[in-house]
Amino acid sequence: METSVYQAPALAFAAQAGLVNLQVTQEIPSFYGHVVFLQAEQGEFVVKFSRQAGRLASEIVALNRGRGFCLTASA
Repeated sequence: METSVYQAPALAFAAQAGLVNLQVTQEIPSFYGHVVFLQAEQGEFVVKFSRQAGRLASEIVALNRGRGFCLTASA
């Protein structure tokens, strides 16, 4: 995978949050920003970068509204 300018800040942010043994598994550039998928000892995580001020806040509000409707798969 080619290194982008988003990998280093995503890894630094995840390390600051206490995640260990970090590895970038995928990146997705989009119209609204860039998404970096990480694998850590604690699980899988996503770091999202936005080009629009306030966009991430509105997405978090929308995700919280749908929290009660989320389905989870059990093994």
